[in-house]
Amino acid sequence: MKNFMIFFYFAEIRYRVGYLLGSFMITFFVCYFYSLQLIYLFARPFLYSKHHLFLFDKGFIFTNLTEAFHTTLKICFLWTFLFVIPVVFYQFWCFFTPSWYCFERGRVRGYIFYAILLNFLGAFCFYFLILPQFLDFLLNFKVDSPLFTIHLEARIDSYVRISSTVFLVVQSIFQTPLFFCFLYASNSIDSSFLALNRKVIVLSLLLLSALITPPDPLIEFFIFLVLWFLFEFLIWIGFLKWRKEKTIKDT
Repeated sequence: MKNFMIFFYFAEIRYRVGYLLGSFMITFFVCYFYSLQLIYLFARPFLYSKHHLFLFDKGFIFTNLTEAFHTTLKICFLWTFLFVIPVVFYQFWCFFTPSWYCFERGRVRGYIFYAILLNFLGAFCFYFLILPQFLDFLLNFKVDSPLFTIHLEARIDSYVRISSTVFLVVQSIFQTPLFFCFLYASNSIDSSFLALNRKVIVLSLLLLSALITPPDPLIEFFIFLVLWFLFEFLIWIGFLKWRKEKTIKDT
């Protein structure tokens, strides 16, 4: 009986993995078929930035023979990953939920809902708020003087690498509250630890904001304020959880 159950679990895992691979392959081929439109959506913040809008040649160059091809594959892979994330959550849900209690299902359902919500919120802020400002700051270093000129000839691979890095940083910041909520729920950390080490953590946030932002004091200070507010908000969430548990114990 035990061997039969193990075989059943492996068969279920193989079915779920096969479903994920099939979904990924189909989505990737669809994204490759519409790769021109997806590349345009990916590059639109750069093409319509205020420093690049009035140029005649609004486009990119590539200096390697295979650069345009593997950059197209990279963009298609990125879009495919974003489209397949809900399918991944659904497959994990279908595999693990039969062995969970009702309260565990409700808790994980809440985590999945907020993870997808924060993912879409981070993508919205990245595409419409953060990336345009980031590109405008970098394009501001264009020089056109009688002594010399500095003009940009943007490579498609460089743009994809920079924007992908900024996207991952933004998504990591937006997923931080959910990560700390998981740590609070598992009692791996409490708000008192964060409060006692506030000075060290705030200094670390200041250094982190200097590393992930361009060398502009205003942008660095703004990112630092956002991270600091997020840190204080996480302490407040931990304090509310501790107060709720204390109330339950007293009653």
